[in-house]
Amino acid sequence: MKHRKGFAAWLLLMLYAPALYAQFTIEVQSVETAAFPDLTANVVVRHSGVIMRDTDSSHFTVREDGFARIPLHLTHPIPTKNFSLTIVIGVGSTMSAGDIAFAKGVANRLVERLDGVLDEASVITYDDIPHEQQQMTAIKPVLFNRIEAIAPTGRGNALWAGGHAGLSYLLNNSIHPSRTVLILSNGRNDGSTRTVQDVVDLAKTTNIRVHCFGINAVNNDSEMKFLCQETGGTYWNNIDVMVQQLIDDYNGTPAASLLTWTSTDLCRDGFDRSVFTQVKIGTDSAHVTTIVPLAADASGNVSVTMTPDTATVVSGGTKDVALRIVPGVQQQRLHPGTITLAFDTSALRLQSVSTAGNLADGMTATVAMTASGADIMLTGTAALNGSGTLATLTFLGGEVQANTDAQVQVTGASWTRGCLTVLPGAARITVRPRSAGLALRAQPTIFTWDDGSKRYSPDPATVSVEVTNSGDLPLTGLYAELDTSNDVRVAYGASRTVPVIPATLQPGEKGTAVWFVQALPHATEITAQINAAVHSTEGTSAQLRLFMNIKPASSAVTMTCDVDAITIEAGEYTPDPARVRTTITSTGAATGPAGDVTIILPQDVTLDGGPQTQAFAAMPSGESITLQWPLRYPRPAMRTEYPILLVRSATGHADDTCRLMLVVPVLTAARLEGICSLTPDEIDTTVTEATYAVTVRNNGNADAINASVGLILPVGFTFAAGEVATKAVADPLVPGADTTVSWKILPVTRQRCVDETVDIGILINQTGGAAAMCSVPVLMKATGNLRPELRAVSPTALDTLRTNTNVSFDVDVYDHERGAITYAWFVNDVQVGDDARLLEYSFPTEGDHTVRVDVYDPCTAEGGEAVSHTWTVYVYNTTSVGQPAIAADLAILGNYPNPFNPVTVIEYRIPAGRHELRLEVLDALGQVVRTLAAGPRDGGTYRQTFDAAGLPSGSYLVRLRTDQAVRLHWIMLVK
Repeated sequence: MKHRKGFAAWLLLMLYAPALYAQFTIEVQSVETAAFPDLTANVVVRHSGVIMRDTDSSHFTVREDGFARIPLHLTHPIPTKNFSLTIVIGVGSTMSAGDIAFAKGVANRLVERLDGVLDEASVITYDDIPHEQQQMTAIKPVLFNRIEAIAPTGRGNALWAGGHAGLSYLLNNSIHPSRTVLILSNGRNDGSTRTVQDVVDLAKTTNIRVHCFGINAVNNDSEMKFLCQETGGTYWNNIDVMVQQLIDDYNGTPAASLLTWTSTDLCRDGFDRSVFTQVKIGTDSAHVTTIVPLAADASGNVSVTMTPDTATVVSGGTKDVALRIVPGVQQQRLHPGTITLAFDTSALRLQSVSTAGNLADGMTATVAMTASGADIMLTGTAALNGSGTLATLTFLGGEVQANTDAQVQVTGASWTRGCLTVLPGAARITVRPRSAGLALRAQPTIFTWDDGSKRYSPDPATVSVEVTNSGDLPLTGLYAELDTSNDVRVAYGASRTVPVIPATLQPGEKGTAVWFVQALPHATEITAQINAAVHSTEGTSAQLRLFMNIKPASSAVTMTCDVDAITIEAGEYTPDPARVRTTITSTGAATGPAGDVTIILPQDVTLDGGPQTQAFAAMPSGESITLQWPLRYPRPAMRTEYPILLVRSATGHADDTCRLMLVVPVLTAARLEGICSLTPDEIDTTVTEATYAVTVRNNGNADAINASVGLILPVGFTFAAGEVATKAVADPLVPGADTTVSWKILPVTRQRCVDETVDIGILINQTGGAAAMCSVPVLMKATGNLRPELRAVSPTALDTLRTNTNVSFDVDVYDHERGAITYAWFVNDVQVGDDARLLEYSFPTEGDHTVRVDVYDPCTAEGGEAVSHTWTVYVYNTTSVGQPAIAADLAILGNYPNPFNPVTVIEYRIPAGRHELRLEVLDALGQVVRTLAAGPRDGGTYRQTFDAAGLPSGSYLVRLRTDQAVRLHWIMLVK
């Protein structure tokens, strides 16, 4: 029972191990190129080591130099010879029923591979003696029946008598030169008249290989392995692999299938081709890349012409221009290389190159400007399937005062490989100056009189002007103005000036200006023509005439209003009081109605005598009357606008209103503004002194008291001798006056990798008034480069490590130019990572190892000298023989006191024996600052005094190391 349980567990493992540990692989043994452009790959696809021959071409993908190849043709190999096989199976007492059932299953698997015509097999069993179960035959049903009839006998186990008999039977009864013996046994032998050496001698004499498969043969398979080794056979432990490889070997079936395709890349430039082959069946897939050499053949060379399109570009704007390639170059490849363009770089700049959607799609293009034009660097590979646009060139127009023609010529091209010869072509690109422009558009407006309500419809009307930026420059601060008119007015007393929405328009963008307009009554039909103008901060303007058709009104009056403008003269407000006026005019076809006008005032504004409501009489058409109100107003602390409403009422007519704004300025306000300048405005290493000046002007209506200006210097500048940051201006600075203050400043020599622009600003202050600012941008020219600085590393130093222990390496880097930092990591001088400040790594093997990081800034990233840091570590394997005890017993026991100032005592232990020792103190960057002990030491506990005089406060690392181990301990110096 014990044996059966052991076999059952073994059988379960054998049945499920392939599923648990299945591996899907593909091997390309070779790629045949003799029939180019037809290529044939000899591929072997395995699943858990077993060759798969149930695939077809749909399971495969082939990419030649990155390009897919179709159609694919797959041919599987067939046997080339017939063979003879004798199967020897043990049936004695130590072979359980399960063992024998397993052996019968293996035998049936082998018989299934016979061709049923010429391949032949025989079956020999053994217990005390050999038994001929089935003579040599090619009839598979006979073999299956005889194998099925095999049963355990319970007798002895004459293994080597059975093996010798099977080999003898094969020698005397087989007809094929390709022949072999397979023994299926548990390896146990008792009472045999033969030895394993007898079987070896007979096999060697007849030059026949003997193969074995151990069934539940744990600890009993040594002689079977000896037999296989001595005869050139194989001791198998995988049924699937054995059945396939054994039969393939003896029937001459090659391992590789033939995968064939026709290459569309006829260029033979002498470079190797990369062939990517992938197989996918269900969710399983595998792939391999093969380098295929092809001899050079100039017959595939092709001459092509590259020519840019003609185009027009605006100064400061960009234009996409097609770079065309002609004539057709089907099935050619474009490989990495450089295309050289020549053009006037003062008129044009090649800003970028795009390959997306063009013949070079899939490649990456970068641009480098040169003194005579630009170089286009292409990386990657593209298929040129026809003529057309190779890439899109984006040109930036230079600053020109008049139309300028620039010839853009392709002067040459060089490729890393391929068969393309480029013939140059040229085209004209015109650069025209930038211009600003506005286009306005509006629909006419119609006002119709309603005799019942005694008003025009619509009331008010919405007048909308569409504003288009028709130029090449962006326009900002856009606003629109509507002219005054005796025919219409802006409703609700609103301003005739309105913003354009949006107030900033890029070239081609549209905005809208809107007014709400009311028509004034007229006795006859008229068409009012009113100008609307649009202006921008940049000074661009446009004007449009608006047409408004006004139908005649019956009995009607109109009301116009105004209010005095209040000013300050000699410190006094005038006029005082201020007057509000309204003029009522009969404007209809008949006599206008009688009525009254009421003034409505805000809080703080009062009447200076007279009634709030004043009446007017009915008047013939064309006559008018003016009413007025005197007003008292406050003296505010800031400019204040007070709204005033006039309401006209008349029986049978809708009320009409006038809205006015009484604007009261501030008597005491001073408003300072500054205009800043710097000479020169570009700083390089030749500039030793610069002059910064600010002109301060009082644009208010009161004196500025105790005004001063303060210069704020950025990093890179300092004041000249005798200069101070803050200076006073004229006191007082009266309204309308200005004064200029200047400083001498000195540029501080500072390494710069690239040009940069900084702002130098001024802060203007005054007593009791608002502050103001102005600034000047200054270009700091590049002077060189300071390499990055390693401020901290982690770990500062490494202890002894075990194999496969994960370690995090980190560096804190500071770049003086604030540039982007890139990283390259190396373990034992082999690069393992890039572009990250952190590396996670574990060491799989013991011994001494090094970890290095190379740090680059933008100035050193393209081949400059790196800033590096290197860690060293001893890695050991706890299971290795002879691991020194010091790896476990070496220790730093502590230091007293900790923190300390400036002396502390470090205690450490050395294991038994005599060891070369070194005790050191390192700073936070891993630099050794003190060596406290060095040389041979006997085992024991030691105390070492450390005096940190002269060292700054901070954390330090004590490192104790021998030739086999390292120990670390942190200490803290506090002064």
